[in-house]
Amino acid sequence: MNVVIAPASVDLYRASFFRITFPQIRLAVFGGALFAFNVSFDEVVVTLFISGVHSKTLPVKVWDAILYEITPILPAISTIIIVASILLLTPLLLYRRRS
Repeated sequence: MNVVIAPASVDLYRASFFRITFPQIRLAVFGGALFAFNVSFDEVVVTLFISGVHSKTLPVKVWDAILYEITPILPAISTIIIVASILLLTPLLLYRRRS
């Protein structure tokens, strides 16, 4: 990230974050969001303690499917998560290689 551009945009009275800073760090922001989404599936124990009686998040439903029933929903959810991760990362990788 070019550290000179942000102070120069403030001097020129431009909206500095969304027009100057965010385009330079957007790959890191999207990558961090995707990483946080994937890590949230690992925190099933925390989710079991935090979630209420009437709300069930996807990691809790997967946990219940593993413990109580054997259905094809578990491999389907895993496939959807893997495909979604690949579909989100591929355009970012191609954009990074192009620039």
